[in-house]
This record gives sequence, C-alpha cells and structure tokens, in this order.
Amino acid sequence: MTRKAFFLAALLCGVSVMVFAQAGVAGKWTGETQGRQGPQPITLELKMDAGKLTGTMTQGAQPAAAITDAKVVDASTISFKRSLAGRGGGDPIVIEYTGKIKGDEMTLTPSAGGGRGGGGGRGPTEITLKRAS
Repeated sequence: MTRKAFFLAALLCGVSVMVFAQAGVAGKWTGETQGRQGPQPITLELKMDAGKLTGTMTQGAQPAAAITDAKVVDASTISFKRSLAGRGGGDPIVIEYTGKIKGDEMTLTPSAGGGRGGGGGRGPTEITLKRAS
C-alpha cells in the first residue's frame, strides 16, 4: 500500500508540473532579431489544446507560419520546428527552435537542420522574446 501511495503521489506531482509548465508557455511572445535589412519583429503565439502545444510564428514581413513538432520539454523548456520556403523554389528549410522560459522572458535558440546554425551557417543566434500583455 505504501508503495502504491508513493507512486501515485509522484505521478500526480509530475503531472502537476507539466500542466503548470504548459499553461505558463501559452500566450503571445514578441521581440526582434537582426535580419539582412536590419531589425525584424518576431511574434510567437503559443496555445495549449488538449495537452498539445501548437502555434504560429511571424518574422518580419513574412506571413504567419504554423509551428510543428512543438513540445513542452520540462517546466522551463520548449522545442518546435518552423519551415521556410527554400531559395529558388528549392526544398524547404526547417529550423528547429529551443526556448528557455524564465518568468515573462523566453530565449529562443534556432538551428537549421543538417548541422547548420540558424543564421545560414553563421551559427545559432539567441532571440529574446517577452510575454505580450
């Protein structure tokens, strides 16, 4: 009986942490990053739907793009992917993001597939987003 009670308490604790983390990530996050023509605004809108993280990301003048493979890794970390059109109609470029959340601030680190950094071979660049009110 004691073993079952301990297991149940540990399970409830773990579920509570994940629910709290998921609720804490949902919302609108805004910031900017340096682009080829100067600063570009970024908007990340995250939603929790039946325990699944979904959302869209807008950068600069590009239209909002749905994020894919979004996950709440732990109480302060998320990950997701975003596809961009390839140059000259080539294969899409998939950028993987890892986000670290601390209060109302999120630090995103992008990295393109194939071992390239998120900056077109320049290495990963951190992007700081703030929770919009």
